[in-house]
Amino acid sequence: MFPQRISRCGNGRGRALGRVAHRLAQAYPTRPVRWLVGFAPAGGNDIVARLMGQWLSERTGQQFLVENRAGAATNIATEIAVNAPADGYTLLLVGVSAAINATLYDNLSFNFIRDIAPAAGS
Repeated sequence: MFPQRISRCGNGRGRALGRVAHRLAQAYPTRPVRWLVGFAPAGGNDIVARLMGQWLSERTGQQFLVENRAGAATNIATEIAVNAPADGYTLLLVGVSAAINATLYDNLSFNFIRDIAPAAGS
């Protein structure tokens, strides 16, 4: 299901994973990575992002900067990520709220499935 989902992504943001994979072969990251968290600082999601960011920074030699953009049920952080360049240097920590928001809000400026490409998940 994962490869089909990515191949169905029609815009440039959806194809970001392919471009990121190509750049990974060229040593990624070569500059600091921005990690957006749609929750308030010191919460569970923020702590997870900071711990993972520290771990990734130690292994890659580049900073993973956690930026909290709380509000609008994580839609603010998601919209910032959708509008960021599709170069792999803006990440978004996603929770179940992304699926809930897609059903609750009619006038979102993005389509989560179409506009966000997964980089990792469980």
